[in-house]
Amino acid sequence: MSKQFVRLAADIVIANSTGKGFTTEQLTHMLKSVAETLEELALEPETTAGEVQTSEGGAAADWKASIGKNTITCLICGYSGKLLTPHLKSKHKTTPREYRKQFNIPARTPLVSKAYRAKRSKIAKETGIGEKLRQARKAKKAAS
Repeated sequence: MSKQFVRLAADIVIANSTGKGFTTEQLTHMLKSVAETLEELALEPETTAGEVQTSEGGAAADWKASIGKNTITCLICGYSGKLLTPHLKSKHKTTPREYRKQFNIPARTPLVSKAYRAKRSKIAKETGIGEKLRQARKAKKAAS
C-alpha cells in the first residue's frame, strides 16, 4: 500500500472521526479500509464507487468486527452509533436487507450494538413481552 494512499486515508479518517469517540481498533479498521478503497479506485478508474468489490480481506469479511460492545460501525462510510438502520436509510438511502446482502451479513444479525441489544432484551424480559407474545399467539391460534 502506497504512503500516498495512507496519508490521504489518514486525512479522511481524521476529518470524519474528530470528536466522535472512536476506539483505536475502529480508527485502525477505518484507516485500512479507506486506504484500500483509495488504492482500488486509483487502479480501476473506470469503476464507480458503488461497484467496488471488497476482497476477502476487505470490509465484507470484517462485518463481525464492525459490531462492537457500545457501537456498530457502518461498513460503507465508517459511521459509528448504537443503531445502524436509521443511518442507512437517511445517509445511504439503502435498506438493512440490501446492506446485509452487500456485506454478506446473516439476516438474523441485528444491526445494533451489543450493549443496546442487551439493554433492550433486559427491558423486554422485565416487562414480560415474550410471555405476552406467546399468549397472544396462543389466543389467535385458538380463535382460528
